[in-house]
Amino acid sequence: MARASIKTMLPLDRWAYHLGLDPRHFNQIESTLAPVHACRNVWMQYAWQRSDYVGREEVADAISKAEADIVSALGYYPIPQWIAGEVIRTSPSPDVAAKHTYDLENVAGRHRSVQAAFGHVISGGIEVRDLIASPSIAVGDMTWLDNDGDGYFETAQLVFPTTVTDVDEIRIYFIGAGVTGEDEWEIRPLRSVVIAAGVCTVLIDRHLLVDPDLWEALNPAVVNGDVNANFANELDAYRVWNDPSQQGQLQWERLPSSCDCGSVDCAMCAWATQWACLQTRDPRRGFVTYQPSDWDADTESYTAAAIAISRQPERVRLWYQAGYRGARVARPYNNMDLELERMITLLSITYLDRPICGCSNVEAFYQRWTEDKALVSETGHYQIANRDLSCPWGTKVGAIQAWNMAQNWALGRAVRY
Repeated sequence: MARASIKTMLPLDRWAYHLGLDPRHFNQIESTLAPVHACRNVWMQYAWQRSDYVGREEVADAISKAEADIVSALGYYPIPQWIAGEVIRTSPSPDVAAKHTYDLENVAGRHRSVQAAFGHVISGGIEVRDLIASPSIAVGDMTWLDNDGDGYFETAQLVFPTTVTDVDEIRIYFIGAGVTGEDEWEIRPLRSVVIAAGVCTVLIDRHLLVDPDLWEALNPAVVNGDVNANFANELDAYRVWNDPSQQGQLQWERLPSSCDCGSVDCAMCAWATQWACLQTRDPRRGFVTYQPSDWDADTESYTAAAIAISRQPERVRLWYQAGYRGARVARPYNNMDLELERMITLLSITYLDRPICGCSNVEAFYQRWTEDKALVSETGHYQIANRDLSCPWGTKVGAIQAWNMAQNWALGRAVRY
């Protein structure tokens, strides 16, 4: 798997797919069945390993910047993410909250709500990762397959028992010293995940499993794709799931006219707090209600609790999962909608400052989308609409196209109710 130290929501291999790059060459692999021709060169991890071209690490940096810009424009993540400890004021003005009625109801007699920073809210909760199994070649629960019979074992198959029933909760990671299921080492995208009769079967493309140590060499070489020893021979399978036991926290300021927060003692310059559960009132726009409650670990559910301080809290702290789930892809918690992938790809290539290594199809793609429509030169200039000139992401063709796509996908924001 093309990996980088910079976390991205779009897998680097999906970025390479949209550019038309050979997935083996992008992952530094050459095989007798997929040799490097005159117009092709394998990619390296860093630009300094081959100074004429951009590396995978630099691509990840560009993708990360593009994702940040696109999330800001959309108002939500293009794929589900966990947001931890987000603080939202219960009133637009910090001096109005204390004048609210002494309950948690709005004028319609329903629970008050706040609007989370990100739309497409799925549920309150926190991310948890539990190790399921460590399939390996040595044990036999990891094997290489040549499905098309061409002599190249292009697929890794993992088979392991599990009590997990949701395929979206299965994730696979590299194993290494000090590596325990970190995002940097997640293998994405998985070709397929199937759970039947308590057994999980995962198929992974071979080119995603190159031994990462081969990428970090001072004098890196092409990875021989025909040698099994150049690929991972053991992996970790995790369950990554949403734990609903921590969702919200009500927070009250200390009152200046007394030694407490209203009805309970609180430390000087500290918030009085009470745990709460969240309910999504308007998931798409990110509106959630908050209700004081206690988590019952035995029943794995919340029970109602009396409000600790008899006034509206000044702030609510949120833990939740949110992000767009595409209807056109399998495992939508893990795989991004194709149009959102393309949006990120087009914007990210405009942020690269070195050439891309590839054949004529890749070069044509890169040149088309990185052409600056505001450029005036001796050879001519473009006629460009004023709205395109004011594109906040720049005037390159890819940036303008991504911005126009984002406007069609963006959420409208509304008044809290």
